[in-house]
Amino acid sequence: MSSKLLMPSHLSIFVTDPNSGTPVAHLPLYAEVTVPRITPVPPVNEIFWENLQGPIANFHLPDPQYVVDTALKALGASITSDGLHQLENDSDQAFELFTAMLEEVEEIRTATNREHISDIPPYELRSLMIAAFRRIGNEMGLGLVPENREQDIIWANPLGVLTTDHVGYASFDLKRLHPEVQIMLVEAIEARRNDPSVTSKVAIWIHPYGYDGKFDALSQARFAYDAIVARLPVKAHALPPALINLGPRALQNPSLTDWQLSPASFAASPHLLIGEDGTETLLPAPNLPLHEFHFYQTIRFTDNLDLPESDRIPSDLTNRVVLGIANDFQMAWYPLGHSLGQILYSLPLAPGESIKLAVIDWIRHDEAERTEDTSLLESLSHYQSRDRVISETVDAAIKEFQEGSSFMAGLAQSTGLSGVIGKFGVAAGLTGSLGGASSDSQGSRNISATTVQRLNDSITQASSAMREIQSTVVLQSVQSESEAIETRTVTNYNHSHTLTILYYEVLRHFRILTKLFEQRPVVLVKIHTGTLTELRGFNIPPYRIHSQEQNILENRRILEPVLLDQRHKEGFDALERIVYRRERAKIESPTEIADPGDKNFKEFSIIITTGGQVCNPDPSSGEFIDIRVRVEMLDGSKIELFANARPEPKTNVLNSIGSFCYKDVDETLTGIVDSNYQSINWREIDRLQLQVDLGGGLDDISFTHFIVNAHEINGELINLANLNQFFRTETATTLPLPIKKAPSPSKVVTPSEYIEDEVKKNLLIDHLRYHESYYERILLLNLSTQKREDMLNNLKFPDGTTALDKVENRVLDVIGGYMVFPCAKQIWKEKIRAKIEEQGNREDQDAPLPIDERLITLPTRGIFAEGKLGHNSVSEIIDDDRFWKWEEHPIPFEAPDINPVTPIQPQPQQISATPTAFPQSLVNIVNPTAAPDPSGLSAALSLLGTPNIFRDMSGREEVADLLKKLAEESVDIPEAANRAREIQTRYGTELDKNEKDLQARIVEAITRPTGTPAQTGQPEQQTSAQQEKQHLENQDKKLEIASKLPKQQRDTVRQHVTQEITKKKTVWTILFSSDWVGEIGQPMLASYSAKVVFGVLVDDVQYTIEQYTDEQIVWQVEHEKVPLSATFSAKQITPIDGSFQVTVPGMAVEDLHLVPKNYSIPLRTNAPKLPDEMKYTVNKIQVDPKSPILHFKGTATLKTKTVKIAVKVNGEGELTGEWGRDFEKEATIDIVKLAVKSTLKAATRIMIGGEAGIEGTFEILYLESYEVKQI
Repeated sequence: MSSKLLMPSHLSIFVTDPNSGTPVAHLPLYAEVTVPRITPVPPVNEIFWENLQGPIANFHLPDPQYVVDTALKALGASITSDGLHQLENDSDQAFELFTAMLEEVEEIRTATNREHISDIPPYELRSLMIAAFRRIGNEMGLGLVPENREQDIIWANPLGVLTTDHVGYASFDLKRLHPEVQIMLVEAIEARRNDPSVTSKVAIWIHPYGYDGKFDALSQARFAYDAIVARLPVKAHALPPALINLGPRALQNPSLTDWQLSPASFAASPHLLIGEDGTETLLPAPNLPLHEFHFYQTIRFTDNLDLPESDRIPSDLTNRVVLGIANDFQMAWYPLGHSLGQILYSLPLAPGESIKLAVIDWIRHDEAERTEDTSLLESLSHYQSRDRVISETVDAAIKEFQEGSSFMAGLAQSTGLSGVIGKFGVAAGLTGSLGGASSDSQGSRNISATTVQRLNDSITQASSAMREIQSTVVLQSVQSESEAIETRTVTNYNHSHTLTILYYEVLRHFRILTKLFEQRPVVLVKIHTGTLTELRGFNIPPYRIHSQEQNILENRRILEPVLLDQRHKEGFDALERIVYRRERAKIESPTEIADPGDKNFKEFSIIITTGGQVCNPDPSSGEFIDIRVRVEMLDGSKIELFANARPEPKTNVLNSIGSFCYKDVDETLTGIVDSNYQSINWREIDRLQLQVDLGGGLDDISFTHFIVNAHEINGELINLANLNQFFRTETATTLPLPIKKAPSPSKVVTPSEYIEDEVKKNLLIDHLRYHESYYERILLLNLSTQKREDMLNNLKFPDGTTALDKVENRVLDVIGGYMVFPCAKQIWKEKIRAKIEEQGNREDQDAPLPIDERLITLPTRGIFAEGKLGHNSVSEIIDDDRFWKWEEHPIPFEAPDINPVTPIQPQPQQISATPTAFPQSLVNIVNPTAAPDPSGLSAALSLLGTPNIFRDMSGREEVADLLKKLAEESVDIPEAANRAREIQTRYGTELDKNEKDLQARIVEAITRPTGTPAQTGQPEQQTSAQQEKQHLENQDKKLEIASKLPKQQRDTVRQHVTQEITKKKTVWTILFSSDWVGEIGQPMLASYSAKVVFGVLVDDVQYTIEQYTDEQIVWQVEHEKVPLSATFSAKQITPIDGSFQVTVPGMAVEDLHLVPKNYSIPLRTNAPKLPDEMKYTVNKIQVDPKSPILHFKGTATLKTKTVKIAVKVNGEGELTGEWGRDFEKEATIDIVKLAVKSTLKAATRIMIGGEAGIEGTFEILYLESYEVKQI
């Protein structure tokens, strides 16, 4: 037997009283494994052989030589060399020593009921003799050999301190020893078994507390299968109570070995649990199994077991039907008893203390489930087209003629005469004054205003809105309340000691026995439910997906309780809601939503504006130009447009003879779709191609503007292109015309609840597929009897029987996709049993499976209470002079009473069933903006209606004032004349000044720029031809108004108009190219266009012609202003083709050979692969004053990311399974959607669900960013 089997796991010690033989409990034991220093025993003189013959002869021993040899060895180990010399010289003393030793050993032999001394084992006999020699030799004054001391130990490995339990048992764990010590211990046990007299190199010393001595466990040679057993005869000692109350452990590592050696150690100790009186006893349950379980181990046979040809399994069924045996194992649980566990709660009470407790156990259970299924469908399809033209002309004139005159005259005379007549004197005088004033003022004012306003506003709207909400609320509510009230009073009636009540956990021990119960013949049949394995690969029809989802719901009661991840439990509810909505949609009528891009065209109008190079209008020159138009479809086909719809004659030349012969003239071409096509749908059109052919010696033609309009079959006119682009050619060429893309249809916003349900459903299905073998086994085990019968009946044998005829329709197990059935065919059963017997009789066959035993401990729901009194008295010593009669005077202090306990009234909670309110609409119809009101006439009328716009030219007020002063003689005639001249001069000068100011204001109003946003509001965007026409009309109106002004102002206006019409424009040249940067270092092939902004007006924005190329593009834009910014657009980018491609090169991965192949991996998300258009705006263009050339460079930056994906591989070396989602998970969906390509770089072989596969390292090349910079 190997040392591994002999390695003991426990040191088991039994301690008994040597006199009574009763177990010694609560005895602390210290144990250690030591290597002692071995002192050789000196040889004993042969003279002692003669001294022993006499005493031994008195005992009549059957084997005296055995006793003599043991006695001499014990003598050398007990008496020193000086003592031995003393005995050699004194034979009488030696005879007396041997006689007394044998008598003492004989007493022990009699006490142990042995027949002869020679019946005592060597190790025990030697110990008894050594003890006797040492005691008697000490009395005789002989020198004694010192006992083994601590300094005689080379080294020691302590095992610790344990305390014996109530049956005197303690067990140390030897598995904690160092491996080298374990090897030495095994060797010592082997040596001790082979030779009992050998000196051991290792000792296991046991030191009982309170005992002056120690025991060597190895010397007793008690060796169990996996334990070293020692029996110590030690008298019980009274240990301090404090040490006992510590509750030290008796089993260091409890196991089944301890139970086999000391079963009572695992049963509840009545003394420990109940108290000293033992009023209650907990006894172990009967030795019968409490539980029995059976499980199977299935073994398949790979041969036909020498079956007759008629009874063999056909070759086409060997992969579906296999014979085998099922080992039926039985597991039985045997109860071993109870014991105390940890202290759960303690209640300390002081002397005389009383505690009243009220325990109210109130439980309320509310279980409410509110299921709301709200379906909200809201959509809006709105199409609005508006054409608006506003023109306003204001013609205002004010004329006034003023004529004023003033006449003033004044005359004054005085005459006097005096004389003497006689005695009297005579005097006479005459005074006269004459004044006159005449004022005449004539005026004529003629105000005329004329306004012409044209407002053409055409608005076309097509709106279709639909809004629907359906809400279903289901409520399930369960409410329950329970209340338990318990009052308790705990009192310590001891007046001098404390009381502690300890509540212990009660443990229960079981022995678990597992053994082979039976071997039975079985038949393994491979059956698939199809619930989880139905879907494989991609592009699976929807009806199959729906069928699988329905299967999952049908098996919900089986799958839901055994889910490995309970987070996916909500997926079943989500799946039910999805199936319900899908079934309801089959009954409801779908709601149609208008599609603004679903337009069918039959006729196209192309307006082309000629440039500086045209045909010669002289018919004799022979020059002509032919223009043909083709509509290029998205699928690559081309549809020709014809000049008329008649079958014959039919021509594809759209222009008439003599067209394109004059500069800056709009030529309109009308093309009708070929009669082979009813119409062309807008969404299917890619672009238009103009085929320009020159003939008759014409070598140069140029165009400046292109307008493409399409006529919808219902009469609606839709503008498809408006390109203000210069084009010139000297040879026949094809000019691509990009058109506006059809607007996207209005998408129905999916409610967030629907999205959440889809996510939960997908996560559930992914989880079930990932753990397919686990859930498939559960489904097979839960198949109904009828279902199994149908499946077995479908498995036909050549003899006309089915698998149901050969098995019992009872499933024992499921293993590797096979269902294990008991075999019912007699010949198969006999051959299988013969195979079992043959295997059992083989000499090289391993031993039968051993019985497996284990020990487990489980907590119970019960607890055990034990009261412990304190050891210290808190009362003083009784003295008659003191008060001590407690019974006459009880303690007056009591705990206050607790108010009566009132049960809690149930309060059921009301649950609202109000459905979710209708949400606010997220889509609205946008109303057209209001057209601006004409403002020119109101401003002119406001100016003309200004009071006192012309001053009084007559000077009436000044003349009246002057006349007044003349009448009052406050001014003399010369001063009045001066004042009159001042009035005349002032009014004449101001008249000229006012007239000049008025004319200046008119000129300023005429020459001010018109059409600014501040004056007319932001206008709708107009075509270039409309803008040019409006500009010329405004200049004509300015000249018409200026014709009524004086010559100087009229010339100013004419000069301004001339500058506006002949304003010089700059031809700006834009050079643009775009490259890939990263793994692909090459030009980027795409369809490019640009928008150049020169100012804030609509006229200032110029668009280039879209070109599909990977070379440098040259655009020319003509404008009088300096460019401010440019926006570049890239479409139809190559090599990005809208799908996620994975390239797998041919390689060998161990025994798997991968074939080179490109895989197109569909993505789970519905988002587009790449945006339809990538744009980048360059702001603040740097312009060289000396050069009109602008150079721009586009850069598409590529990056790589490496991910590891596990993929299954089929027999043809192709990758299979749904591995597209792994790319989305490992590389993120954002990178996958921008991926250019992905390549397998390396791989290692793995197994996936029992099938061959690889763990591949894939490198993904994706677009990180796109930007344009000015060079």
